[in-house]
Amino acid sequence: MNMRNPSQSLRLVVVVFLAFVFLSPVTSPVAMAMPSPDQPSQAIGIVPINQRPENHIGQMFAGVHPRLFFTRDELPAIRDNALSTHQEIWLSIRAYADQLIASPLPSSPPSGADLNFYRGAGNDIIALAFACAIEDYDPYCAPAVSRLMTMIGWSSWSSDPDERGLELAHMLMGASLAYDWTYLHMTPQQQQQVFNRLIQEGERLFNAAVTIENVSGWSNWWQQSYMQNHYYIMHGALGIAAMALDGDVPATTCTVTNRRNSGVNLRHGPDTTTTIERQMVPGETAEVIGRDKGGDGFQWWLLHDEAWVRADVVAASGCNALVSNVGYWLGLLFDRFTLSRQLLNSISDGSWHESIPYQNYFMTFMLPVLTNYRDLVGYDLMPNSYLQAFADWRVYTMLADGRFILPYGDFDWDWMNGYAPQALLRFVASEYDNPFAQWAANRLVTRFNRIVGDNPWYVFEMLYYDPSVPMEGPHSHSLNYVAPDAESVVWRTGWDYESLTFGFKAGAYGGRYAFDSFIEGYYPPWQAPCSETGCQLNIEHDHQDAGTFYIFDNGHFLTTETVYWGGSDTSLHNTLLIDGQGQYAPPENRFGVYPEDFVGSDAPLLHVASRGPLNFLVTDLAGRYQNISGLLRLQRQVVFVQQGYFIMVDDMISTTPHQLSAIVHFVDEAVPDNGWLRGETGGLVLGVGTLAPQSPVIDTGNDGQPFGRISTASTTSTRLINVILPTDTAGWPNRPTLELLHDDTTAQVVRVTHNMDSDIAATGTVDDVFFAYNSPDMLTAGPYRSNANVALVRRDVVGTVLTAVVDQGTQLWDSVNQQMLIGNLSGQGMVSVTHNGTEVSANGVANGAF
Repeated sequence: MNMRNPSQSLRLVVVVFLAFVFLSPVTSPVAMAMPSPDQPSQAIGIVPINQRPENHIGQMFAGVHPRLFFTRDELPAIRDNALSTHQEIWLSIRAYADQLIASPLPSSPPSGADLNFYRGAGNDIIALAFACAIEDYDPYCAPAVSRLMTMIGWSSWSSDPDERGLELAHMLMGASLAYDWTYLHMTPQQQQQVFNRLIQEGERLFNAAVTIENVSGWSNWWQQSYMQNHYYIMHGALGIAAMALDGDVPATTCTVTNRRNSGVNLRHGPDTTTTIERQMVPGETAEVIGRDKGGDGFQWWLLHDEAWVRADVVAASGCNALVSNVGYWLGLLFDRFTLSRQLLNSISDGSWHESIPYQNYFMTFMLPVLTNYRDLVGYDLMPNSYLQAFADWRVYTMLADGRFILPYGDFDWDWMNGYAPQALLRFVASEYDNPFAQWAANRLVTRFNRIVGDNPWYVFEMLYYDPSVPMEGPHSHSLNYVAPDAESVVWRTGWDYESLTFGFKAGAYGGRYAFDSFIEGYYPPWQAPCSETGCQLNIEHDHQDAGTFYIFDNGHFLTTETVYWGGSDTSLHNTLLIDGQGQYAPPENRFGVYPEDFVGSDAPLLHVASRGPLNFLVTDLAGRYQNISGLLRLQRQVVFVQQGYFIMVDDMISTTPHQLSAIVHFVDEAVPDNGWLRGETGGLVLGVGTLAPQSPVIDTGNDGQPFGRISTASTTSTRLINVILPTDTAGWPNRPTLELLHDDTTAQVVRVTHNMDSDIAATGTVDDVFFAYNSPDMLTAGPYRSNANVALVRRDVVGTVLTAVVDQGTQLWDSVNQQMLIGNLSGQGMVSVTHNGTEVSANGVANGAF
C-alpha cells in the first residue's frame, strides 16, 4: 500500500487550496492558458523572507523517529508488504544492501573522488538504512549506522568543499533519510554527531538557496532556475534534511546588533565584492537564520531579510555553535515548491524540456519532499495536474521495449531507466488511482529488470506502490498523440512489438509555457528583470534540434540521432542545415536571464491532423534559424501514409541565396542505392528517396552515427522533398516507384506507385499526395485542384478511387477527368472517405459528396 496516501493515514493533512487567474491562450496553436502576471504574490505564498512564517513539522512528530515516509507504528504493514505484494521489489533492495555490507566505505574519500563517488555514497545509504528499518536487526542496522558515521566523518561532502551542488545534495538527502531510519539504533552520541553534521551541511545548502547573488565557489546559480533539474534536487534534499531534523533540538534564537555609531553594510552575499543591499543603522537588531564563511575568509551572518553582514562588525547574542532553527528552511521550501507547482501545472502535457532521463532525475528528488511535507508539515504542494499528465506523456512516448521514441536533449542511452522512473509512475498510479501509470511502471520493470545501481530508488518504488490499483494498457487508446508543451508528436501503427512508431519534435527552448511566460515576464515565477533578481530560463541541456524525427519499427530504431550528453549541435540531429549552419540558441555567456535572447527563436508546431490512413503535421522552423540572413520562410511538413511511408517537404524562401540540407541518421551504414539512401539494421531497411531538387547533392558520413545529408543548390526559393520508406530486406527490392507530379512555391504533388509484389498493405495501388498548406484559394497542382492543406487520393490498379482524404479543405477535384472527388465540406478538420467497391464510408464528414 502507499503509506503516504492521506486516505490510508491517521495523520491530519491540512490542504491549502490556491486559486489562480488565467488569461486566454498564448499565441502558439498548441500552447495552453497562462496565469495572469497581475495576480498578487500573496495568493500563493510568495512573500519576502522577513514576512515569511516559519514552518515546522507537526508536534506529534517532533522528536519521533522514524517519521519520513513511515512511523514506527506503520512499519509492520510495510514489513508485511515486503513478504507479499512488494516482495519482488524488496528482495532486490535487500540483495543490494548485502552487497553494501560487503563493501564498506573508506574512512576518507579517495584522491580524485568526484561527482560519481559522492552521489553514489549518498544514494547507497538509502538502501542500507531502509533494509535496517525493514529487518530491524543488526545484520543491517549496525552496518547502516557504521556507514552513516563514516560519511559523517568525512571532511567534505563534495569534491570542491565550497560547492553547493549535486554532490552535497545526494549526500545530504541520503544521510538525512539514514539518520531518520536508523535513529533508534544509534547511541545518543552518534545521534548528536549526525544531527550536527546535517545541520551544518543543510545550512550551507539553505544559504546557497536564499543568497541572491551567485557566490564564487558556491555554484548556487540554481536557486531560481525553475526549469532546471538542480532546482528540484537541491530543494528536495534540503527539505528531507529539514524534516528529518526539525524538532529534535529546541530552536535557537540568534540576533546581531549594530553597536557602532555608523551604519553597517548589508550585502547580497557573504563577500565584500557583492552588492550592498542597504545599511544596518546604529542600534538596529536583526535575527540570524544562518552563517557561512565568506570569500574573504571572515564569518558572515545571514539575516532574516536574506541580507548578509560580516560577523566582526556586529555584536551577536544567543548564537551558539549552530544556528539550528530549520523552520526557516521549511518556510523557504513552502515558497519555492508553491512556485514550482504553479509552473509545473502549466506544463499541460507532463513533459520536461531537458530530456526524459533528466525528468526522471528531478522528479525522483521532488516527490519525496512533497510527500513528506504534506504528511509532516501539513501543506499539499503537489503539482497534481502535471503529475497526472506525466502518466500519459510516459505511456505515449514509451516503446514496446521500454525505451522512448523521443530521445531529445542531454542524456546517454545507458541512462535509459536511470532513477527508476517506475517509482514515479507507481506514485502517480497510487495517488490518482491511475491504471495507465500502473501499466507503464510494470512495463518498465519487465523490460529492464532490476538495475543494481537503481536500488536506492526502488526504496521509493516500494513506498509508493499500491497493488490494489489495477493495470490498464493503452491498446484501446488512440494511436496518435500530441504533446502541446513539448510541441512533439507521436504516431503509431499499434502498441505491440512489431508496430511502427514515429516521433517528431518541434517547439521552444524550455518548453512552450516556460518560453512564453519568460519572455512576457509573468510572475510567478519570473521576477523580472531576471538579470537583477537571479531568475533564469536555463536551457543548458536543450539541443538545437527543432524539426527532428525518429522512426522505430519491429523492435529497432531505423533512424535515431547521435545521442550523447552535450551533443546539442544541429548537425547531430535529423533536421535541417542552412549553408552548413545549425539552429540559433541564446548565448551561453548570458546565462538565460535576458528574455530578448529568446524572442522569436521558437519553432511552433503549426498544425497536426490525423484521420483514416493519413497523418499530417507542419512546423515553422524559421525562428530557429534567425541567424541566417534574409530568411523569410522555413517549414517542414510531414505526411505519414499508414502501413507505408512518410513524405517530408522542407520549404525555404529567402531574400538571399542559401543552400538547404536535410540530415537523416541511420543505425548502420548509409549507402546510396539507385537514387535512394539506404540503411539496414536487424533485417530491416530504411530508405530515403529524394524527389526534389532534381539533382541533389548527397553526402554520407559518420558523426558517431552514420548519416546522409541531402542538399539543394544555393538559391532563394527551394524545396527538399523526400520519401522515407521503412521496410525489410525482403521488401526493399520491391520498393515503390516515386514521381513528382508538381512542385512550385504554392503546392506539390507526389505520386507513390506500389509494386504488385510489395509487402506494403496497399499492394498494387497508386497514391497521390497533394500539399498546399495554409492556402485559402483553390489551387491547381498536377492533376488536382483543391484548397486543402493536404490531400491523399488512393487508386487501384485500374484507376478506381479507393480512398480520399482532405485536411481543412472544402473540395478536391480530379482536374484531368473533371471529377469532384470530395465536395461541399465545411473546411474544418480532416475528412477521410473510403470506397470498398460496393459502399462508401466516411470518417469525419459532417456533410459532403463523394
